[in-house]
Order: sequence, then structure tokens, then C-alpha cells
Amino acid sequence: MKMKPEILKIIIEKHQMLCALAYNSEGTILAEAGNLNDEKLGDLISALIGPYGDVKNTFASLEGQLLPRIWGQGDTYAYIHKPKDDLMVITFGSGKIDTKSNYRKSKEIDTDLIEAIK
Repeated sequence: MKMKPEILKIIIEKHQMLCALAYNSEGTILAEAGNLNDEKLGDLISALIGPYGDVKNTFASLEGQLLPRIWGQGDTYAYIHKPKDDLMVITFGSGKIDTKSNYRKSKEIDTDLIEAIK
């Protein structure tokens, strides 16, 4: 599976996210977009992809779950998408967002990702 960074760039710009990462099930990064060093990401990015967390474990944790998964820490949030069986995309955002809007935004990004990689 290949993932074009341009797709992630379009997604994060459209939905005003900080950054996005795409991985295969082996934990290999396929694409990235945005500012991965943004201080707003704090420990959330580390918990999901490392060094505190592990990409392969995050990918495996999606099995049987309702998707996208929503993670949050303070004002930073992450949506974990699995638009294909062998593809995981994590999008990161920041700012105050209520629960309903958070869910709606995660689903909108999920729909856009699925459409973009058809």
C-alpha cells in the first residue's frame, strides 16, 4: 500500500489539523504531513507512535474497535483511522472542541480519507 503525502496535506488543511501520519501494519511510515514537532502535540504523539507507545501496538489495538478512535490529552486530540486493512492514518489537532463536534470531525476526516485513497 502506498500513501501520497499530498493526500494527508489536503486532509489536514481542509480540517485544520496540525499533522497526519500514515503507517502500514508493520509499523513502517508511509507518509506524513504537517508540523510533527508542534509543541501542542505534547506526549500524545509519543504515546501513540513512540517512544512511549508503539506504532504496531496502536495498529493492532484497532482490531474490532469502532473507528475512528479518538484520543485526547488536554487540548490536543488525535483521530486514528483505518481506511484500509493494511493502512492506519493518525491525524492530530489542537484546541477546545466539544464531544459532539469532536466525533463529527473525526467521521468527516475518515470519510475524506476513504474517498481519497479509493
